[in-house]
Amino acid sequence: MNSIKNKSSFDDLLKNLSFFGGVEFLNILFQITRSKFVAVLLGPAGIGLYGLYITSVGLISTLTNCGLDVSGVKFISSNKNNIKKFANISNLYKSLIKITAILGFITVIIFSPLLSYFTFQNFDHQFAFLLLSIYVFFTQMGHGNNTFLRGLRKQKSFAKSTLLSSLFTLIISVAFYYYFGINGIIPALVLSSISYFIVSQLVNFENNFSIRRFSIKNNLKDGKDILETGITYSFSGLLIITSSFLIQIFIKHFGSIIEVGLYLAAITIVNKYVNLIFKAMSIDFFPKLSEIESEIESNELVNQQSILSLLILSPIILLLIIFVKPLLYILYSSEFYSISLLVQLFTVGIFFRTMSWTIAYLFLSKGNTKLYFKNELLFNIHYLLINLFAYMFFGFNGFGFAFILCNFLYFIHIYISANRIYSFKVNKDFIIILVCQIIFAIILICINYYSFLGDNINYIISLVIVISSFVISIKNLNSRSNILSNILNKLWKK
Repeated sequence: MNSIKNKSSFDDLLKNLSFFGGVEFLNILFQITRSKFVAVLLGPAGIGLYGLYITSVGLISTLTNCGLDVSGVKFISSNKNNIKKFANISNLYKSLIKITAILGFITVIIFSPLLSYFTFQNFDHQFAFLLLSIYVFFTQMGHGNNTFLRGLRKQKSFAKSTLLSSLFTLIISVAFYYYFGINGIIPALVLSSISYFIVSQLVNFENNFSIRRFSIKNNLKDGKDILETGITYSFSGLLIITSSFLIQIFIKHFGSIIEVGLYLAAITIVNKYVNLIFKAMSIDFFPKLSEIESEIESNELVNQQSILSLLILSPIILLLIIFVKPLLYILYSSEFYSISLLVQLFTVGIFFRTMSWTIAYLFLSKGNTKLYFKNELLFNIHYLLINLFAYMFFGFNGFGFAFILCNFLYFIHIYISANRIYSFKVNKDFIIILVCQIIFAIILICINYYSFLGDNINYIISLVIVISSFVISIKNLNSRSNILSNILNKLWKK
Protein backbone atom coordinates (compact mmCIF):
# COMPACT_ATOMS: atom_id res chain seq x y z
CA MET A 1 0.00 0.00 0.00
CA ASN A 2 2.85 2.35 0.88
CA SER A 3 4.55 1.51 -2.44
CA ILE A 4 1.40 2.48 -4.34
CA LYS A 5 1.20 5.75 -2.43
CA ASN A 6 4.87 6.50 -3.16
CA LYS A 7 4.36 5.79 -6.87
CA SER A 8 1.32 8.06 -6.94
CA SER A 9 3.30 10.87 -5.28
CA PHE A 10 6.20 10.34 -7.69
CA ASP A 11 3.74 10.43 -10.61
CA ASP A 12 2.49 13.83 -9.43
CA LEU A 13 6.05 15.15 -9.38
CA LEU A 14 6.68 13.72 -12.84
CA LYS A 15 3.46 15.25 -14.24
CA ASN A 16 4.37 18.66 -12.88
CA LEU A 17 7.89 18.31 -14.24
CA SER A 18 6.53 17.42 -17.67
CA PHE A 19 4.25 20.46 -17.72
CA PHE A 20 6.57 23.06 -16.21
CA GLY A 21 9.59 21.50 -17.90
CA GLY A 22 7.87 22.09 -21.25
CA VAL A 23 7.09 25.66 -20.26
CA GLU A 24 10.66 26.28 -19.13
CA PHE A 25 11.99 24.67 -22.31
CA LEU A 26 10.04 27.15 -24.44
CA ASN A 27 11.15 29.94 -22.10
CA ILE A 28 14.75 28.81 -22.52
CA LEU A 29 14.38 28.87 -26.32
CA PHE A 30 13.38 32.53 -26.09
CA GLN A 31 16.35 33.23 -23.81
CA ILE A 32 18.74 31.34 -26.08
CA THR A 33 17.59 33.37 -29.06
CA ARG A 34 18.05 36.58 -27.10
CA SER A 35 21.50 35.51 -25.86
CA LYS A 36 22.52 34.68 -29.41
CA PHE A 37 21.59 38.16 -30.60
CA VAL A 38 23.38 39.70 -27.61
CA ALA A 39 26.52 37.71 -28.37
CA VAL A 40 26.48 38.50 -32.09
CA LEU A 41 25.41 42.16 -31.85
CA LEU A 42 27.20 43.14 -28.63
CA GLY A 43 30.01 40.59 -28.21
CA PRO A 44 31.65 39.49 -24.92
CA ALA A 45 32.10 43.13 -23.82
CA GLY A 46 28.37 43.75 -24.27
CA ILE A 47 27.50 40.67 -22.24
CA GLY A 48 29.89 41.85 -19.53
CA LEU A 49 28.30 45.33 -19.43
CA TYR A 50 24.80 43.83 -19.38
CA GLY A 51 25.81 41.52 -16.51
CA LEU A 52 27.28 44.34 -14.43
CA TYR A 53 24.10 46.41 -14.81
CA ILE A 54 21.83 43.50 -13.87
CA THR A 55 23.96 42.38 -10.94
CA SER A 56 24.30 45.92 -9.58
CA VAL A 57 20.58 46.70 -9.46
CA GLY A 58 19.94 43.09 -8.46
CA LEU A 59 21.64 43.87 -5.17
CA ILE A 60 19.16 46.67 -4.51
CA SER A 61 16.17 44.73 -5.77
CA THR A 62 16.96 41.68 -3.65
CA LEU A 63 17.47 43.83 -0.57
CA THR A 64 14.27 45.88 -0.94
CA ASN A 65 11.79 43.23 -2.09
CA CYS A 66 12.17 41.48 1.29
CA GLY A 67 11.91 38.04 -0.34
CA LEU A 68 8.15 38.44 -0.74
CA ASP A 69 8.12 36.37 -3.94
CA VAL A 70 9.14 33.35 -1.83
CA SER A 71 7.41 34.00 1.50
CA GLY A 72 4.26 34.92 -0.44
CA VAL A 73 4.16 31.45 -2.02
CA LYS A 74 4.40 29.80 1.39
CA PHE A 75 1.66 31.86 3.08
CA ILE A 76 -0.70 31.96 0.10
CA SER A 77 -0.50 28.20 -0.50
CA SER A 78 -0.85 27.27 3.19
CA ASN A 79 -3.92 29.52 3.67
CA LYS A 80 -5.70 29.18 0.33
CA ASN A 81 -8.37 26.83 1.75
CA ASN A 82 -9.38 29.30 4.49
CA ILE A 83 -11.40 31.98 2.65
CA LYS A 84 -11.28 34.66 5.36
CA LYS A 85 -7.62 34.07 6.18
CA PHE A 86 -6.68 33.95 2.51
CA ALA A 87 -8.46 37.25 1.78
CA ASN A 88 -6.57 38.97 4.59
CA ILE A 89 -3.24 37.48 3.53
CA SER A 90 -3.88 38.51 -0.09
CA ASN A 91 -4.70 42.10 0.78
CA LEU A 92 -1.75 42.36 3.12
CA TYR A 93 0.62 40.79 0.59
CA LYS A 94 -0.44 43.18 -2.18
CA SER A 95 0.17 46.17 0.03
CA LEU A 96 3.62 44.89 0.97
CA ILE A 97 4.51 44.30 -2.70
CA LYS A 98 3.63 47.89 -3.64
CA ILE A 99 5.57 49.31 -0.69
CA THR A 100 8.71 47.27 -1.44
CA ALA A 101 8.56 48.05 -5.18
CA ILE A 102 8.45 51.79 -4.43
CA LEU A 103 11.25 51.33 -1.91
CA GLY A 104 13.40 49.64 -4.56
CA PHE A 105 12.65 52.42 -7.06
CA ILE A 106 13.66 55.18 -4.62
CA THR A 107 16.75 53.33 -3.35
CA VAL A 108 18.22 52.89 -6.85
CA ILE A 109 17.66 56.60 -7.56
CA ILE A 110 19.37 57.66 -4.32
CA PHE A 111 22.35 55.36 -4.74
CA SER A 112 22.77 55.69 -8.53
CA PRO A 113 26.02 57.70 -8.19
CA LEU A 114 27.50 55.11 -5.83
CA LEU A 115 26.34 52.23 -8.04
CA SER A 116 28.04 53.83 -11.03
CA TYR A 117 31.29 54.52 -9.20
CA PHE A 118 31.52 51.18 -7.41
CA THR A 119 30.72 49.20 -10.57
CA PHE A 120 32.69 51.20 -13.16
CA GLN A 121 35.00 53.41 -11.04
CA ASN A 122 33.42 56.53 -12.57
CA PHE A 123 30.12 58.46 -12.60
CA ASP A 124 29.50 58.09 -16.34
CA HIS A 125 26.75 55.48 -15.81
CA GLN A 126 24.72 57.39 -13.23
CA PHE A 127 21.92 58.24 -15.68
CA ALA A 128 21.73 54.59 -16.75
CA PHE A 129 21.15 53.54 -13.14
CA LEU A 130 18.49 56.26 -12.76
CA LEU A 131 16.59 54.63 -15.62
CA LEU A 132 17.12 51.19 -14.14
CA SER A 133 15.09 52.30 -11.08
CA ILE A 134 12.06 51.89 -13.37
CA TYR A 135 13.25 48.39 -14.23
CA VAL A 136 13.47 47.50 -10.53
CA PHE A 137 9.95 48.83 -9.77
CA PHE A 138 8.11 46.98 -12.54
CA THR A 139 10.12 43.78 -12.12
CA GLN A 140 9.21 43.57 -8.42
CA MET A 141 5.54 44.31 -9.18
CA GLY A 142 5.54 41.57 -11.83
CA HIS A 143 7.13 39.08 -9.44
CA GLY A 144 4.40 39.91 -6.93
CA ASN A 145 1.66 39.10 -9.44
CA ASN A 146 3.23 35.80 -10.44
CA THR A 147 3.67 34.81 -6.79
CA PHE A 148 -0.13 34.67 -6.49
CA LEU A 149 -0.30 32.26 -9.41
CA ARG A 150 2.37 30.03 -7.87
CA GLY A 151 0.84 30.07 -4.39
CA LEU A 152 -2.59 29.21 -5.77
CA ARG A 153 -0.97 26.58 -8.03
CA LYS A 154 -2.60 28.14 -11.10
CA GLN A 155 -0.28 26.24 -13.38
CA LYS A 156 -1.67 27.23 -16.77
CA SER A 157 -1.99 30.89 -15.83
CA PHE A 158 1.57 30.99 -14.54
CA ALA A 159 2.83 29.31 -17.71
CA LYS A 160 0.96 31.82 -19.86
CA SER A 161 2.39 34.77 -17.95
CA THR A 162 5.95 33.39 -18.13
CA LEU A 163 5.91 32.58 -21.84
CA LEU A 164 4.28 35.82 -22.99
CA SER A 165 6.72 37.87 -20.90
CA SER A 166 9.68 36.01 -22.37
CA LEU A 167 8.37 36.50 -25.91
CA PHE A 168 7.91 40.26 -25.48
CA THR A 169 11.33 40.56 -23.81
CA LEU A 170 12.90 38.77 -26.76
CA ILE A 171 11.25 41.06 -29.32
CA ILE A 172 12.11 44.24 -27.42
CA SER A 173 15.72 43.21 -26.73
CA VAL A 174 16.52 42.15 -30.30
CA ALA A 175 15.04 45.36 -31.73
CA PHE A 176 17.01 47.66 -29.42
CA TYR A 177 20.30 45.72 -29.67
CA TYR A 178 20.05 45.68 -33.47
CA TYR A 179 19.40 49.40 -33.90
CA PHE A 180 21.33 50.86 -30.94
CA GLY A 181 23.97 48.26 -30.02
CA ILE A 182 25.33 48.60 -26.48
CA ASN A 183 23.34 51.84 -26.05
CA GLY A 184 20.16 49.77 -26.36
CA ILE A 185 20.80 47.71 -23.21
CA ILE A 186 19.16 50.12 -20.74
CA PRO A 187 15.98 50.98 -22.73
CA ALA A 188 15.53 47.28 -23.57
CA LEU A 189 15.69 46.33 -19.88
CA VAL A 190 13.24 49.08 -18.87
CA LEU A 191 10.66 48.29 -21.56
CA SER A 192 10.99 44.54 -20.94
CA SER A 193 10.22 45.03 -17.24
CA ILE A 194 7.14 47.13 -18.09
CA SER A 195 5.86 44.47 -20.49
CA TYR A 196 6.53 41.81 -17.83
CA PHE A 197 4.38 43.70 -15.32
CA ILE A 198 1.54 44.34 -17.80
CA VAL A 199 1.39 40.68 -18.85
CA SER A 200 1.46 39.41 -15.25
CA GLN A 201 -1.21 41.93 -14.28
CA LEU A 202 -3.54 40.88 -17.10
CA VAL A 203 -3.05 37.15 -16.53
CA ASN A 204 -3.45 37.59 -12.78
CA PHE A 205 -6.60 39.74 -13.13
CA GLU A 206 -9.00 36.89 -12.35
CA ASN A 207 -7.20 36.32 -9.03
CA ASN A 208 -7.28 39.96 -7.93
CA PHE A 209 -9.11 40.71 -4.69
CA SER A 210 -10.50 44.11 -3.90
CA ILE A 211 -8.50 45.78 -1.13
CA ARG A 212 -10.92 46.02 1.72
CA ARG A 213 -10.32 47.79 4.98
CA PHE A 214 -8.88 45.45 7.52
CA SER A 215 -7.50 45.90 11.00
CA ILE A 216 -3.76 46.48 11.07
CA LYS A 217 -3.71 45.11 14.60
CA ASN A 218 -5.39 41.84 13.59
CA ASN A 219 -3.02 41.39 10.64
CA LEU A 220 0.13 42.49 12.41
CA LYS A 221 1.20 38.92 13.16
CA ASP A 222 0.61 37.78 9.56
CA GLY A 223 2.60 40.73 8.26
CA LYS A 224 5.41 40.02 10.70
CA ASP A 225 5.54 36.33 9.70
CA ILE A 226 5.52 37.11 5.97
CA LEU A 227 8.24 39.72 6.32
CA GLU A 228 10.37 37.60 8.66
CA THR A 229 10.39 34.67 6.23
CA GLY A 230 10.79 36.93 3.22
CA ILE A 231 13.56 39.10 4.65
CA THR A 232 15.57 36.04 5.62
CA TYR A 233 15.28 34.70 2.08
CA SER A 234 16.00 38.18 0.71
CA PHE A 235 19.23 38.44 2.66
CA SER A 236 20.18 34.97 1.47
CA GLY A 237 19.59 36.04 -2.12
CA LEU A 238 21.53 39.21 -1.43
CA LEU A 239 24.49 37.10 -0.31
CA ILE A 240 24.43 35.20 -3.60
CA ILE A 241 24.22 38.35 -5.71
CA THR A 242 26.90 40.07 -3.63
CA SER A 243 29.27 37.12 -4.07
CA SER A 244 28.63 37.08 -7.82
CA PHE A 245 29.04 40.86 -8.04
CA LEU A 246 32.33 40.86 -6.14
CA ILE A 247 33.66 38.05 -8.30
CA GLN A 248 32.80 40.05 -11.44
CA ILE A 249 34.45 43.19 -10.04
CA PHE A 250 37.49 41.10 -9.09
CA ILE A 251 37.74 39.68 -12.63
CA LYS A 252 37.33 43.15 -14.14
CA HIS A 253 40.07 44.54 -11.87
CA PHE A 254 42.63 41.76 -12.38
CA GLY A 255 41.48 40.76 -15.86
CA SER A 256 39.18 42.62 -18.26
CA ILE A 257 35.55 43.33 -19.11
CA ILE A 258 35.85 40.63 -21.79
CA GLU A 259 36.74 38.04 -19.13
CA VAL A 260 33.71 39.18 -17.15
CA GLY A 261 31.58 38.49 -20.21
CA LEU A 262 33.14 35.04 -20.70
CA TYR A 263 32.58 34.16 -17.02
CA LEU A 264 28.97 35.32 -17.17
CA ALA A 265 28.38 33.35 -20.36
CA ALA A 266 29.65 30.17 -18.67
CA ILE A 267 27.76 30.63 -15.40
CA THR A 268 24.59 31.58 -17.31
CA ILE A 269 24.55 28.21 -19.06
CA VAL A 270 24.51 26.54 -15.65
CA ASN A 271 22.21 28.91 -13.77
CA LYS A 272 19.65 29.43 -16.53
CA TYR A 273 19.76 26.52 -18.95
CA VAL A 274 20.87 23.54 -16.86
CA ASN A 275 18.96 24.80 -13.83
CA LEU A 276 15.71 24.93 -15.81
CA ILE A 277 14.86 21.53 -14.28
CA PHE A 278 15.26 22.98 -10.78
CA LYS A 279 13.17 26.00 -11.68
CA ALA A 280 10.45 23.90 -13.29
CA MET A 281 10.22 21.71 -10.19
CA SER A 282 10.31 24.56 -7.69
CA ILE A 283 7.23 26.18 -9.23
CA ASP A 284 4.97 23.47 -7.80
CA PHE A 285 7.29 21.68 -5.37
CA PHE A 286 7.63 24.50 -2.82
CA PRO A 287 3.87 25.23 -2.53
CA LYS A 288 3.19 21.50 -2.20
CA LEU A 289 5.89 21.09 0.44
CA SER A 290 4.53 24.09 2.36
CA GLU A 291 1.13 22.40 2.67
CA ILE A 292 2.57 19.27 4.33
CA GLU A 293 2.76 19.26 8.13
CA SER A 294 4.04 15.73 8.70
CA GLU A 295 7.83 15.54 9.04
CA ILE A 296 7.91 12.02 7.60
CA GLU A 297 5.90 13.01 4.52
CA SER A 298 8.04 16.11 4.00
CA ASN A 299 11.23 14.07 4.14
CA GLU A 300 9.80 11.54 1.70
CA LEU A 301 8.79 14.28 -0.74
CA VAL A 302 12.28 15.82 -0.56
CA ASN A 303 13.88 12.46 -1.33
CA GLN A 304 11.52 11.83 -4.23
CA GLN A 305 12.15 15.27 -5.67
CA SER A 306 15.92 14.86 -5.32
CA ILE A 307 15.95 11.50 -7.09
CA LEU A 308 13.70 12.79 -9.87
CA SER A 309 15.95 15.84 -10.34
CA LEU A 310 19.05 13.64 -10.55
CA LEU A 311 17.50 11.14 -12.97
CA ILE A 312 16.33 13.84 -15.35
CA LEU A 313 19.43 16.04 -15.13
CA SER A 314 22.14 13.39 -15.43
CA PRO A 315 21.76 12.53 -19.15
CA ILE A 316 21.33 16.24 -19.95
CA ILE A 317 24.56 17.13 -18.14
CA LEU A 318 26.50 14.37 -19.91
CA LEU A 319 25.20 15.48 -23.32
CA LEU A 320 26.19 19.05 -22.46
CA ILE A 321 29.74 17.91 -21.66
CA ILE A 322 30.04 16.17 -25.04
CA PHE A 323 28.45 18.88 -27.15
CA VAL A 324 29.67 21.94 -25.25
CA LYS A 325 31.32 23.60 -28.27
CA PRO A 326 28.32 23.29 -30.61
CA LEU A 327 26.14 24.59 -27.77
CA LEU A 328 28.43 27.59 -27.21
CA TYR A 329 28.27 28.36 -30.92
CA ILE A 330 24.46 28.16 -30.89
CA LEU A 331 24.08 30.22 -27.73
CA TYR A 332 26.84 32.74 -28.38
CA SER A 333 29.57 32.45 -31.05
CA SER A 334 32.94 30.84 -31.74
CA GLU A 335 34.53 33.60 -29.61
CA PHE A 336 33.32 31.70 -26.54
CA TYR A 337 35.02 28.34 -27.25
CA SER A 338 37.66 29.21 -24.65
CA ILE A 339 35.14 28.59 -21.83
CA SER A 340 34.38 24.99 -22.89
CA LEU A 341 36.24 23.37 -20.00
CA LEU A 342 34.84 25.88 -17.51
CA VAL A 343 31.25 25.04 -18.53
CA GLN A 344 31.99 21.31 -18.25
CA LEU A 345 33.39 21.72 -14.75
CA PHE A 346 30.39 23.84 -13.72
CA THR A 347 28.03 21.04 -14.74
CA VAL A 348 29.72 18.57 -12.36
CA GLY A 349 28.92 20.89 -9.45
CA ILE A 350 25.25 20.74 -10.43
CA PHE A 351 25.10 17.07 -9.41
CA PHE A 352 25.52 18.07 -5.76
CA ARG A 353 22.78 20.71 -6.05
CA THR A 354 20.11 18.10 -6.72
CA MET A 355 19.88 17.21 -3.03
CA SER A 356 20.97 20.46 -1.38
CA TRP A 357 18.45 22.43 -3.46
CA THR A 358 15.48 20.40 -2.24
CA ILE A 359 16.66 20.34 1.39
CA ALA A 360 16.94 24.14 1.38
CA TYR A 361 13.22 24.34 0.55
CA LEU A 362 12.53 21.99 3.46
CA PHE A 363 13.90 24.60 5.90
CA LEU A 364 11.81 27.36 4.30
CA SER A 365 8.60 25.31 4.25
CA LYS A 366 8.99 24.61 7.99
CA GLY A 367 9.57 28.29 8.72
CA ASN A 368 13.10 27.64 9.98
CA THR A 369 14.40 30.85 8.44
CA LYS A 370 17.32 31.37 10.84
CA LEU A 371 18.92 28.03 10.04
CA TYR A 372 18.28 28.57 6.33
CA PHE A 373 20.07 31.91 6.49
CA LYS A 374 23.01 30.49 8.45
CA ASN A 375 23.46 27.76 5.84
CA GLU A 376 23.35 30.28 2.99
CA LEU A 377 25.72 32.65 4.77
CA LEU A 378 28.29 29.92 5.30
CA PHE A 379 28.00 28.79 1.68
CA ASN A 380 28.43 32.26 0.22
CA ILE A 381 31.43 33.08 2.40
CA HIS A 382 33.38 30.04 1.32
CA TYR A 383 32.03 30.39 -2.24
CA LEU A 384 33.48 33.89 -2.55
CA LEU A 385 36.81 33.08 -0.89
CA ILE A 386 37.38 29.81 -2.73
CA ASN A 387 36.53 31.39 -6.11
CA LEU A 388 38.89 34.33 -5.62
CA PHE A 389 41.65 32.01 -4.44
CA ALA A 390 41.10 29.64 -7.39
CA TYR A 391 41.20 32.49 -9.94
CA MET A 392 44.41 33.99 -8.52
CA PHE A 393 46.32 30.71 -8.33
CA PHE A 394 44.78 28.53 -11.08
CA GLY A 395 43.54 31.01 -13.65
CA PHE A 396 40.18 31.27 -15.37
CA ASN A 397 39.34 27.54 -15.24
CA GLY A 398 39.93 27.65 -11.49
CA PHE A 399 36.34 28.91 -11.19
CA GLY A 400 35.16 25.50 -12.37
CA PHE A 401 37.01 23.53 -9.69
CA ALA A 402 35.91 26.08 -7.08
CA PHE A 403 32.27 25.60 -8.16
CA ILE A 404 32.52 21.83 -7.68
CA LEU A 405 34.18 22.11 -4.27
CA CYS A 406 31.73 24.74 -2.99
CA ASN A 407 28.64 22.77 -4.01
CA PHE A 408 30.07 19.58 -2.50
CA LEU A 409 30.76 21.30 0.83
CA TYR A 410 27.28 22.85 0.82
CA PHE A 411 25.71 19.46 0.07
CA ILE A 412 27.47 17.89 3.08
CA HIS A 413 26.70 20.78 5.42
CA ILE A 414 23.00 21.16 4.58
CA TYR A 415 22.43 17.41 4.78
CA ILE A 416 23.95 17.27 8.28
CA SER A 417 21.71 20.17 9.34
CA ALA A 418 18.56 18.51 7.99
CA ASN A 419 19.47 15.20 9.60
CA ARG A 420 20.00 16.86 12.98
CA ILE A 421 16.84 19.01 12.94
CA TYR A 422 14.31 16.93 10.96
CA SER A 423 15.87 13.43 11.14
CA PHE A 424 16.22 13.58 7.37
CA LYS A 425 18.05 10.69 5.75
CA VAL A 426 19.07 10.58 2.14
CA ASN A 427 17.78 7.68 0.07
CA LYS A 428 20.56 5.16 -0.63
CA ASP A 429 19.50 4.94 -4.27
CA PHE A 430 20.26 8.64 -4.64
CA ILE A 431 23.87 8.16 -3.48
CA ILE A 432 24.42 5.18 -5.81
CA ILE A 433 23.03 7.04 -8.81
CA LEU A 434 24.95 10.20 -7.90
CA VAL A 435 28.31 8.41 -7.69
CA CYS A 436 27.75 6.60 -11.00
CA GLN A 437 26.79 9.76 -12.87
CA ILE A 438 29.71 11.80 -11.46
CA ILE A 439 32.15 9.08 -12.55
CA PHE A 440 30.59 9.18 -16.03
CA ALA A 441 30.97 12.98 -16.14
CA ILE A 442 34.63 12.92 -15.05
CA ILE A 443 35.50 10.31 -17.68
CA LEU A 444 33.79 12.37 -20.40
CA ILE A 445 35.59 15.57 -19.39
CA CYS A 446 38.97 13.81 -19.38
CA ILE A 447 38.65 12.16 -22.79
CA ASN A 448 37.13 15.34 -24.23
CA TYR A 449 39.90 17.57 -22.88
CA TYR A 450 42.95 15.39 -23.47
CA SER A 451 41.75 13.47 -26.58
CA PHE A 452 44.49 10.89 -25.98
CA LEU A 453 42.48 7.99 -27.45
CA GLY A 454 41.68 9.54 -30.81
CA ASP A 455 38.39 11.04 -32.01
CA ASN A 456 36.72 7.80 -33.11
CA ILE A 457 37.40 5.94 -29.85
CA ASN A 458 36.40 9.04 -27.85
CA TYR A 459 33.04 9.18 -29.64
CA ILE A 460 32.41 5.47 -29.03
CA ILE A 461 33.22 5.72 -25.31
CA SER A 462 31.14 8.88 -25.00
CA LEU A 463 28.19 7.20 -26.70
CA VAL A 464 28.42 4.16 -24.41
CA ILE A 465 28.54 6.39 -21.31
CA VAL A 466 25.54 8.49 -22.35
CA ILE A 467 23.50 5.40 -23.22
CA SER A 468 24.41 3.91 -19.82
CA SER A 469 23.24 7.11 -18.13
CA PHE A 470 19.93 7.02 -20.00
CA VAL A 471 19.43 3.34 -19.09
CA ILE A 472 20.02 4.08 -15.40
CA SER A 473 17.53 6.97 -15.50
CA ILE A 474 14.84 5.09 -17.43
CA LYS A 475 15.18 2.00 -15.24
CA ASN A 476 14.86 3.97 -12.02
CA LEU A 477 12.02 6.15 -13.31
CA ASN A 478 10.17 3.04 -14.47
CA SER A 479 10.45 1.42 -11.04
CA ARG A 480 9.09 4.54 -9.32
CA SER A 481 6.43 5.76 -11.74
CA ASN A 482 3.20 4.21 -12.97
CA ILE A 483 3.07 6.76 -15.79
CA LEU A 484 6.38 5.80 -17.36
CA SER A 485 5.84 2.07 -16.89
CA ASN A 486 2.43 2.33 -18.64
CA ILE A 487 3.98 4.23 -21.55
CA LEU A 488 6.81 1.73 -21.89
CA ASN A 489 4.37 -1.19 -21.75
CA LYS A 490 2.28 0.30 -24.56
CA LEU A 491 5.38 0.91 -26.68
CA TRP A 492 6.61 -2.61 -25.98
CA LYS A 493 3.28 -4.16 -27.10
CA LYS A 494 3.44 -2.21 -30.36
